[in-house]
Amino acid sequence: MAGVTVVEDLDAENLLEHLCLAEEAKEVRGWVAEKTPRPAGLDKRLSSAAKLRGKGNVAYERKEWDAAVWLYLAALHHVDYSLKDSRADKLGDSVVGTAKLQEEVARVCANLAAAFSAKDDAYNAARSAALGLDYAEKCRSVKDDKRALRAKLLYRRGGARSRNAGRPNAGPNDTVEDGLADVKEACRLDESRDRGMREAYRKLKRRADAEPPARGLRAAASLETRALARENELARRGRAARSAAGSAPALLRCCG
Repeated sequence: MAGVTVVEDLDAENLLEHLCLAEEAKEVRGWVAEKTPRPAGLDKRLSSAAKLRGKGNVAYERKEWDAAVWLYLAALHHVDYSLKDSRADKLGDSVVGTAKLQEEVARVCANLAAAFSAKDDAYNAARSAALGLDYAEKCRSVKDDKRALRAKLLYRRGGARSRNAGRPNAGPNDTVEDGLADVKEACRLDESRDRGMREAYRKLKRRADAEPPARGLRAAASLETRALARENELARRGRAARSAAGSAPALLRCCG
């Protein structure tokens, strides 16, 4: 039997592609390369990502949602590692360093989920939170299981899933029941006894009790309708990305 040759793509990065179209990811990378290049070294990358995330928070507080999303995507690109770069920065040699990287990815995703929700883009809010949860799980340890971070991400995913329930672009888990399960788990993990989180759970519980179960309706959705809705969603995201690309540089100037 002939052997199989495995070819590794040393330059492959995938975090942006998880949330962006290929053209959107290319725009983000080009903007980052020109305006805020990624430094060499893990600690410097983490620092630059945190600064971009902070500027995104400024935009978010100003309700400049497109600029916030753009800056958070730029921050995500700063912590997106190719195999070649991970070897150069020796990520595999440091458990602590790898955990810090994973936590920063999770925090950026939490910010993205909030910004997408503010734009009423529940589909991408849920995807951002889900990606963040994957990374929050990876960086858990015996001493720190990231309860607060996981609670925040679950809360935002649950809210997004419930808001997207019944919409043409709803994913298979975008239901009130799944949203309620996420928010319930968020409340269990939350040690601050956040009142907003608990009020959201009560509202979702009342809604779930009042509505018929959606799980049996999932398979009934028309594939043609879902495909068309997806095309419309991708076109809308492309327009939003181009709009954000114009507004983000001005925000960076004012934020220094």
